Amino acid sequence: MTEHSRASSAHEISAAARKRELRRDCLALRAAIDDQARRDATKQALLNLIGVLPLVPSSIVAAFWPLGAELDTRPLFNALAALGLATCLPRMAGKGKPLAFHRYRPGDALLEGPMRVLEPLPSAPALRPNIAVVPMLAFDEAGYRLGYGGGFYDRTLPSLGPDLVAIGLAFEAQRFGALPHEANDVRLGTIVTEAGVHHFP
Repeated sequence: MTEHSRASSAHEISAAARKRELRRDCLALRAAIDDQARRDATKQALLNLIGVLPLVPSSIVAAFWPLGAELDTRPLFNALAALGLATCLPRMAGKGKPLAFHRYRPGDALLEGPMRVLEPLPSAPALRPNIAVVPMLAFDEAGYRLGYGGGFYDRTLPSLGPDLVAIGLAFEAQRFGALPHEANDVRLGTIVTEAGVHHFP
C-alpha cells in the first residue's frame, strides 16, 4: 500500500466515524423541532420545492415517504397527482444495490420495508424517475448530505443517468457549515428548505 493510499484509507475511516457520531446528533436535533414549527416549515418547504421542480407533462417524480421526524412529503404526492404527473417511491432491492422505484399514487397500498420505511407493493409498476426528491439527516454549504448510513442514494442517483434532476429536501435546522464526506458521496446541486432554495454550483 502506498503512502497516498494509506492516507486516503485513513481519511475514509475518519469520515465514516465522524458521520456515525453526527447521525445521532442530527436525529436528536430534528426530533426537537416544535410541532407547530414543523408544520409551518413543512408547508413552506413544499411550496418552495414545487416552485423549483422542473415539471413537464412527461415528468416522473420520485420522492420519499416520511420516516419518523422527517419532513412530511405526503402533501407533495397529492399536489403532483392533482397535476396529473407520475410519482413513485423507492423500494430496497437488497443490501449494496441501488434503490428500485415503483409507482405510487395517493391512496395506493404500501408495505413496511426492511428499514421500517413504507414502500410500494412489489406488483406496482416499475418506473424510472427523471426528478428525484432526496431525503437527508443534514446538509452542508457545499451540497453534501448526510444520510442514514446505508449509502442507498449515493448508489442510486448516478444509476439514474446524467439527465436526472436530484433535489434535496430538509428543514433549515439540518444545515451545517461542513460535513465529513467520502469519495462515493454524491453532492447535490440544489437543496430546498423552508428558508428557500439553496444552490451549490
